[in-house]
Amino acid sequence: PLSLVIDLPEDKLKDLTVGTEGHVIPKAFPDLKIPAKVASISPVPISPGTFDGKVSLMFEERPERLMPGMEAEFVVDLKGDEGEKAEKE
Repeated sequence: PLSLVIDLPEDKLKDLTVGTEGHVIPKAFPDLKIPAKVASISPVPISPGTFDGKVSLMFEERPERLMPGMEAEFVVDLKGDEGEKAEKE
């Protein structure tokens, strides 16, 4: 399974929890929307005001052109806001 590491701004921490669902849009394939779910959020900031999160990608069949290290966005409705940019592990 592939996962996505996201930088989560501290002000969004209260809105995003383990289990929150959204979708991932790879930068190279902007028409591809992959269902995803938050798997974990670090309890300690990785830098001032920013926390590390891990998102699990869920798909029936992995697209062949999707590779580790590609940049992508995780999009989820956080009270009207859009998701955060992230990079896959």
